[in-house]
Amino acid sequence: MAKKVDKLEEAAMSGDLNKLYEAIKEDAHILEKVDAIPFVETPLHIAAAAGHVHFAIQIMRLKPSFALKLNQEGLSPVHVALHNNHHNLVRRLVQINGNLIRVKEGREGLTPLHLVCQFDDDEENFTTLLEFLDTCPDSIGDVNVRNETALHVALRCENITAFQVLLGWLIRNVKKGAEYLERSVMNQIDEDGNTILHISTLMGNTQAVKLLVRCPYMTLNYKNSLNQTALDLVSPSEVLVTYGSVLKLMHEKTKCRLHSQDVPYGSGSGQQSVTGIPTVDDSNSYWIVKPEKGSPVKQGDTIKSGTIIRLQHLGTRKWLHSHMHASPISNNLEVSCYGDDSESDKGDNWKLLIEGSGKNWKQDQKIRLQHLETGGYLHSHDMTYSSRIVGGHHEVCGVGEKNANNIWLAAEGIYLPITETKKRDS
Repeated sequence: MAKKVDKLEEAAMSGDLNKLYEAIKEDAHILEKVDAIPFVETPLHIAAAAGHVHFAIQIMRLKPSFALKLNQEGLSPVHVALHNNHHNLVRRLVQINGNLIRVKEGREGLTPLHLVCQFDDDEENFTTLLEFLDTCPDSIGDVNVRNETALHVALRCENITAFQVLLGWLIRNVKKGAEYLERSVMNQIDEDGNTILHISTLMGNTQAVKLLVRCPYMTLNYKNSLNQTALDLVSPSEVLVTYGSVLKLMHEKTKCRLHSQDVPYGSGSGQQSVTGIPTVDDSNSYWIVKPEKGSPVKQGDTIKSGTIIRLQHLGTRKWLHSHMHASPISNNLEVSCYGDDSESDKGDNWKLLIEGSGKNWKQDQKIRLQHLETGGYLHSHDMTYSSRIVGGHHEVCGVGEKNANNIWLAAEGIYLPITETKKRDS
């Protein structure tokens, strides 16, 4: 038996199909005998390590179970081929059986998808990653022994290209069940209860944070096993508001959050309504801090008092807007949401006015927002709506004079770290 197995190994090492069939002729059960061993270096493992594509395909067709077996190192043939950088062989094998992408190695429970996300950023890995996702979409939700998806692994290994590919594919996926898959993978927690947003923040990966806060299914205020949100992990006692930050604005007097949803006003402009909502955890209260149109500033730059900014509603992508239409309840200036990613005008511009000392906008600091065109200050009060959809919401409007009801504070949110250029300048 030993001699025949040696002949089989020799055939696999050389990729010689003639020697393979000579070994089979001598013993028709030789492949079954190898397959009966629980953890074994099969001829497919050997061919995968050597990069013999045609031999690997042939042996897999003769004995499909070899492709699922783990060797004494706990690796499947696809894992072995990836470790030896034989990407073409890997892609040919998964074309035959797409479920090979979901086979977990023995030690860490890494699938081939996890493994590719650990590798260096190059074109071969990029191509293999995309093919894995297209061949077996559900593999993006598979977790290793630490309960990490491929997105967690890409972040932990600082492979931003792999992370961008995974995230982009997840968002663009339109196959059946795509919405559920996106929501579940986005908010998958590892063994410490951390989502990919927590990991991005912990790693100081500003680029990943910027991408995630714009994803509609990313739960921004999810708490990990230490009861920490991603914001809690930022760590400085004084958190600066920077361009690109996603936050909630809290009205100081009523404690309501500035809110909008796809509900138009029944009067005035008929544009999307803006209200103050008493609840803290409503996802429709998030706003992205953006510069005025044409400004040269970058994401992560700090914002000084007197700066012109825009606020984009995260959920609907419309801009906080005002004009001369009358507000529904108090007959002051109407505040609405208008436009989209590609449409923004001067009615979206607001001047940031910091109350008290301090030049740069900080979290929990009192501010006013003055509308540039009308001169009105962003304002709310105790007047509430009684309609079915926004019943109990407070009116938000613009008023011409400063008073205690136009003080706001940056509250919950994801505050992007200051850009490195700013850190060096400060």
